Amino acid sequence: MLVNTALRDFISQRVFQTTVRLTLFLTVSMMFSQSREIQIKNSLTNEKISFVSISMGSGTGFYSDSNGKFRISESENRIATLQHEDYIPTTVKFDTIKNTITLDPKPIELQEVKMPIQSRKRKYIKVKPIKISKNHPHAAFGTFGFEVAVLIRSNQNDKIRYISKVSIPFELDDLWMKINKLRDPPSILIKITFFQNNLNYPDEEKPISESEYFHVDARDIVKGRSTVKLINPIKIPNDGVYMVVTFLGKTNNEGDLIIESPSRIEEYNQRRIVFQNYIPIQLPLAVGLNFEKSLARNFFNTVDKKFYKVTPPLSLDKLTDVEKTQTDLRLLSQQCPDYYVPIELTLFSYE
Repeated sequence: MLVNTALRDFISQRVFQTTVRLTLFLTVSMMFSQSREIQIKNSLTNEKISFVSISMGSGTGFYSDSNGKFRISESENRIATLQHEDYIPTTVKFDTIKNTITLDPKPIELQEVKMPIQSRKRKYIKVKPIKISKNHPHAAFGTFGFEVAVLIRSNQNDKIRYISKVSIPFELDDLWMKINKLRDPPSILIKITFFQNNLNYPDEEKPISESEYFHVDARDIVKGRSTVKLINPIKIPNDGVYMVVTFLGKTNNEGDLIIESPSRIEEYNQRRIVFQNYIPIQLPLAVGLNFEKSLARNFFNTVDKKFYKVTPPLSLDKLTDVEKTQTDLRLLSQQCPDYYVPIELTLFSYE
């Protein structure tokens, strides 16, 4: 009995400490006692738009599902910004709309179409990351809209190389499995987009290809790595390319995104604590080399949209307003080493 009490107190203390350290992702509770469903559609074709980001401000946000639907509280009257890479961002106030929101598509720029070279033979090579230490750190991220940008270089100036597969490492967070009352790891939906490298930062104005969506099965998460075969191989420019991986949220067995409230309130040791609904999956980090670089951000952080160094969880002495918290965390991150996410690559070149 004494052991169980001590264990419970230890877990409660860890829960509170972890909550404080993840101040970047703490949000006001959105409890959907009475809710209504909203549909997002193309204003021209009336087709449903999948995986639209809904930013509620102060770093809070979530994504619509694969049918372009999401739910909000009946009493919700805040302003939200809806964003999708193929549509013009739109700001709405929920108490002024009914059950449908339409987005205007972005103008399409015509590009030169090049026919693939089918007569040449491909030579494949697997690029494995440097082995990380046993007690390596992990990236701090929340459920909705966490993005990590990994710089990929060819390291071969004499050959043009293409990215065929990427293998992303995962590790389960046992503490957050307990907090979210999960017995089994969830399946997750991620989005992968490639951008040109502009002075060692992703150039979001210049995507190299359309985004691809991938369902990561719980079995892959248990194995510790998920391998994704790209539908369209990516050519690596001389200065490298940034692969941006966006975590959209948990899915059902079919891979459909499950829309959740971003946060909830629970009581621990007679304290009411706001918890971010968090995917209990971590990205291992390794100390970066000169040619390796990873960045990260919260997509729904409306205060600061920039990518910064990917870091382990950082703690502040006290909670402050959102803008000051962001600034303090950025300054603290500069004291960390240059970490990178040890992804594995399958590249090919033409002989």
